[in-house]
Amino acid sequence: MTDRHSQTVEEKAKSKLEKRLAALRSDIQRELIKRDHELYGDLVDKMSDSSDASVADLLIDVNLAEIARDLEELRDVESALRRIELGTFGVCTQCSGDIQKARLETVPEASRCFSCQTAEEGKNQRDSHLKM
Repeated sequence: MTDRHSQTVEEKAKSKLEKRLAALRSDIQRELIKRDHELYGDLVDKMSDSSDASVADLLIDVNLAEIARDLEELRDVESALRRIELGTFGVCTQCSGDIQKARLETVPEASRCFSCQTAEEGKNQRDSHLKM
C-alpha cells in the first residue's frame, strides 16, 4: 500500500491496532489477576459433590480459554503493527496480493486477503472434521 489513500487506511489501522493492543494487555492482566484471586483449587476442595467440582473445573477452563483467545489476538495485533513498520501492511502473507481496503478497515490485523483467508478457514474446518 503506497498511495496517499492507502496511507490513510494504514494510519487509521495503526491507531485502531494500538488501542486494541492496550485493551488486550489490560484484559489479559485482569484475567490473570482474577484467576489468581479466585483460587479455584480451594473452591474444588470445598465442594461437596462431583457436580460442584465439575462447575469449578468448567470455570477454570473458561477462564483459560479467554486468556488463550486474547493472547492469540494480541499476537495478531502485534504482527499487524510490525507489518506497518516494515511497509508490508496490506499485503497478503500467503499470495502477496493486496488485502482489500474494506477488509483492512474492518479487520486491521488481517494478514491474508479475503480469498486466502476463506481458503485457510475451509482447510482448518476440513482438518478438524478429519480428526473427529
